[in-house]
Amino acid sequence: MYTENPNFLPAPSQEQDIPMLQGLSIFDFMQKTSIYEESPIPISALLRRSAWMGALFAALACLGLAILPPLSTTLHTLDVNVLSGLNRWRDGSIDVIVNRPWLDAVEGALLLSILPLLIITRGLQRGPLWQHICVCIYVVISMLNLLVVGLGLLLVLTDLLFWGVCIVLGLAFALAVLYAMFARRQ
Repeated sequence: MYTENPNFLPAPSQEQDIPMLQGLSIFDFMQKTSIYEESPIPISALLRRSAWMGALFAALACLGLAILPPLSTTLHTLDVNVLSGLNRWRDGSIDVIVNRPWLDAVEGALLLSILPLLIITRGLQRGPLWQHICVCIYVVISMLNLLVVGLGLLLVLTDLLFWGVCIVLGLAFALAVLYAMFARRQ
């Protein structure tokens, strides 16, 4: 049995001066490392654009929900026989949008929920994995919002656009008639 060194390590040499190697203990190593999921990484450009578009659609939906209740009585009187099926869908979507106060709360919460995301991700630039997941969830919810509220507002805008085209064509026809009347007199 080897009795000089019980740890089975070679005896230190007295003749040579060997420099000590700098190293880390396991405790120092663990303190200086970071977990991959917690390290901030850049948010992809597509996800960033999707989140900005979701915030824009939420702002437009809030604006539409603020403007729509005063217009709802006027829109019910604007019926065009050509668009009768579209008018029924429009009236149903207006009733759903106007008579649901929780929809205003959901829109406001969706619009305001982008603010903490903008703050913690430094303007949707970079963040750890959990912040990326939060941005993805925001994008999915805002796209569902676009589907639910945006479809109803699109029906209203289609009807208003049709009326706008009818008014412009009517004015153009009236101006053409007036021009023809005054052109004959000269």
